[in-house]
This record gives sequence, structure tokens and C-alpha cells, in this order.
Amino acid sequence: MKRILSAGILSLGMIVVSSCQRVPAVRAGNDAPQSHLAAKPTVDANRRPEIRGNLVRVDLKQHTLLLRVENGMDQTIVWNDATRLSGITATAGTDTSLIKVLGRAPGSNLAVDATDDNGRKVAVLINVLDLAAEKAPARKQ
Repeated sequence: MKRILSAGILSLGMIVVSSCQRVPAVRAGNDAPQSHLAAKPTVDANRRPEIRGNLVRVDLKQHTLLLRVENGMDQTIVWNDATRLSGITATAGTDTSLIKVLGRAPGSNLAVDATDDNGRKVAVLINVLDLAAEKAPARKQ
């Protein structure tokens, strides 16, 4: 009887100890386990975040363009004289004329490299990935 009782207590003790152990997290493939105290990843200071989205509209007077990004939010981006454009060509060849072309092509797919200037996104490079069909300019009556 003592053997059965001691075996039962020993088994119960083993169950309690094993239930207190931390269960490893689910990992995909050959991922190494990461400690919750791991260092934060370093961010390359020279790398600007890229903003991708569809052009909603261009405001030539305010020098802004409005992009609808992947999550459905609208992002206002400012451009200036230092902003470069790529992906489209215009006969005049100036960046202002290219912005006007974009203004007539809402729905164009853009990738914008921008810097943060006191909460404003200022475009360094606007890359037109897919130019939507241009709308005819509005007629003056």
C-alpha cells in the first residue's frame, strides 16, 4: 500500500512539475527561437520608407498629392522643387508638367519615397508604377 501511495504522490509531483514548464511557441520552418528580451532590429538611417498606393488627386496650388494606401487610408504627400519623378515621360520634360500629367490620371499606381518633415510626408522620389488612362482636361466655358 505504501508503494502505491508513494508512486501516486511521485506521479502527481511529476505532473505538477511538467505543467509548470514553458511550452515552446509555434515556429515556421527552421526559425530559431527568439527571446522576448531580444534587441530591437536596427533601422537603416539612409533608407526612406516607401509609400505605395493609388493616386486619388493632385493639388497643384498646394503642391500635394493624395494617395489611397493599401489599408484604405488616404495619405497626403507634399512635393517640392527637389522631388524627382520617374516612370513617365512628358514632352515638356519638367517635373511640373509630369505632375500635371498625374493630375489627369487618378487611379495611377505610385510608389513614393518620402521623408518626414514635422509630421508632413515630403516626397523625395515619385515613381509611377502604372499610369491610369488620362482624363481629358476640363474645358473652360
